[in-house]
Amino acid sequence: MEKMEGTKVMDNELYKAAMNGDSTILTSVAVTGDERTETKANILHIAIRHDRYDFIKTALGKFPQLVCQSNLDNNTPFHIGAKRGNTKILELLVNCYKNKAALEGLFPWRVKNSEGNTALHVALMCAKLQFAENLLMIDPELTAFVNNSGETPLHLAIRYRVIDSDRESVLYAMKLIITNSPGGISKVKSPPKESSEHTITLLLEKKPSVACMRDSDGLTPLLRAALFKTPDTSTIASILNYCPQSIEVCDSSGKTFFHLLTEHLHRDEYLLSIQETIQSLKNHQDFEGNTPAHLAVKNRNIFMLRFLFRVSANFAIKNKEGVSAADLLQQQSKEFRNLLLNNQVQSHCQCSHAQPFTFCIWHI
Repeated sequence: MEKMEGTKVMDNELYKAAMNGDSTILTSVAVTGDERTETKANILHIAIRHDRYDFIKTALGKFPQLVCQSNLDNNTPFHIGAKRGNTKILELLVNCYKNKAALEGLFPWRVKNSEGNTALHVALMCAKLQFAENLLMIDPELTAFVNNSGETPLHLAIRYRVIDSDRESVLYAMKLIITNSPGGISKVKSPPKESSEHTITLLLEKKPSVACMRDSDGLTPLLRAALFKTPDTSTIASILNYCPQSIEVCDSSGKTFFHLLTEHLHRDEYLLSIQETIQSLKNHQDFEGNTPAHLAVKNRNIFMLRFLFRVSANFAIKNKEGVSAADLLQQQSKEFRNLLLNNQVQSHCQCSHAQPFTFCIWHI
């Protein structure tokens, strides 16, 4: 193997010792702490990957500088620890930082890897929620760090959120596989009873303004939540509670939270539960001049159309092509319009004749 500049190439004996947790090798004068693998991993990276607590503790006592070193992907031991989610190892790493004057002024948990992710980003992507929460308590400023995609930890907590139904799905899949596997394995270890709800709330408590930050796709955490097929009502409620003004932030094409909701068939009870919040957005036009009503018709979203009728949205507003939502509705099939009627849509449109919308449909 080619020797890397400023380091020693790690031999197989030391690599296996770090992997297996054999800390006796660290007493050898031949081990200097400068050893690296071909991927620039040090002994700490390797030991953390295998949860070798005692080895890590001994290695940190001898070579505290290891805690700040990055591998080829610019992952520090904190990043590797975040993937594992071992909070005891996190405590070891943090205590090493606090106890060594040589590390004064450095914040190794703030270091970004090649994707721009801090250890907090990584923990949230891997759903290591307790690890993430412990990091937040150590350094609340981590909430505002963005990665190369412009994502804050809140964006990732929402994107990779863990909910009860996820846990049940995993448990069911595990049982299904084990039941059909040879060997007579019958006991299933349940996934941890964790939910992202508390983590998301904690992120918002530390810095509510991150709810208004847009990622490289132009989405705020709230707009990201709007795109879920199954609405995450608790997350949306938390965001609006801690940062109510986030409802005003549009995506990069001028679409509001209301516009994005039209992409999925949300049930009436959910839409009614957020009616007060989105009422002011019902006639908002995006950069193409489209209102939520335009998009609801284009997406043939029956539930959203019923809701828009109920809140008296203006179907007469024209987009930049001179087309109104009412025009688009006229272009739909008779079957689609009958479906609206069969769902007993009773409201009023805002056309010039100001008749009930059911009357409008009959005159299309």
